[in-house]
This record gives sequence, C-alpha cells and structure tokens, in this order.
Amino acid sequence: MQSKPGNRVIPVHSGGGKLYILGIYKILPFFYLFFTILLTNTFPADAKTLLPAASSAEETTLLHDPESLLGMNLKEAYSVFGAPDEITVHRNENPQYDDVVFIYKPLHVSFFWFENRVWVIRFHSGYEKNILGVRPGMKKEEVMTSLNYTSREIENSLVFFLKDRGFPVRLRVYFTNDIVNDIYLYRGDF
Repeated sequence: MQSKPGNRVIPVHSGGGKLYILGIYKILPFFYLFFTILLTNTFPADAKTLLPAASSAEETTLLHDPESLLGMNLKEAYSVFGAPDEITVHRNENPQYDDVVFIYKPLHVSFFWFENRVWVIRFHSGYEKNILGVRPGMKKEEVMTSLNYTSREIENSLVFFLKDRGFPVRLRVYFTNDIVNDIYLYRGDF
C-alpha cells in the first residue's frame, strides 16, 4: 500500500493477512470522541456542572486541603469533579514528560496527570479563592508575608517548600508585574 505524506500507515501482520492501522495521531480524535461520549452518558448532568459554590465538594476540598488532591486517580477525580471541560496535552522538551491536562473552566483549575495520577494542580488567574493563603491578584509582598515556608525565587516566580505528605510538596506562584498570575501546587519528586 502506497502512503501519501501526512497519511502514515503502519502494517501489522496477523495470521496470513495484513491489517493496516493508521498512525496514532490519526486515531486520537476518535479516542477523545469515544471518551467524551462515554463520560457524558455515564455521569449525571449535575456532576458536570462545576459551580464554584463554597458548599460544593470540589470547592471545599480545593479550599481546605488542596494538597490532598495530589495523587488522586481518575475515578476519584470523576467522582468529585465530573468530566473536564477540556482535555489537552502539555508538551515538554522531553516527550517522556508530556502530561495530559484536564481543564475545569468554571473552577479555573487544571489537573496535570502522570501515570494516571494528579501530580500538578494549576489555579488559573480567574480563580478567586485563597490557596494556602495565596490567590491570583495578590501583590508579591503580601504572598511573602502570608506564607511561612522556606522559599526560593526562580525567574518570575516564588517556589515554596510545603510540608511533605510522603512526598515533597511545592507551591509555585507566578507573577506578572509583581502581581500573582498563576499558582501551581505540585509533587516535587517528579
């Protein structure tokens, strides 16, 4: 079989005949569609509606113990947060460190997945609540006085070394013009 540029075909031999499979980049949209349909039909509509009300389970967890979400598996994430609004890939220089990212737009939160576990939580600039005493829009001086942890300045951010939970936990706060823009809570051992 002659393949055209951009239409990669991988031959797979099975028994006496040949079976041709499209390259992985051609079938990813089908997997996305399949899982979107599966999740849409599996979870009730109210589990997908992630209103940032203080009484909701996900908001309560984010407010009071966001570190407990590190290491959460897929089943736990879906039971608390429902299906994400978007699923994307975060590419790194080394493909071995690429992450799948679940984006929950109403909450302004993203979960980065590694080996079926959450290892990074990003609180976007639209997030209005405090994360361990820090929230987007705060001044750099306020952040430094509100967090009583060892910190290190890296580029336009401060990295705080939080209490271990069987693994190192870090809080990285990014600034634009000395105002908090994004907050990342992550496992420090990856």
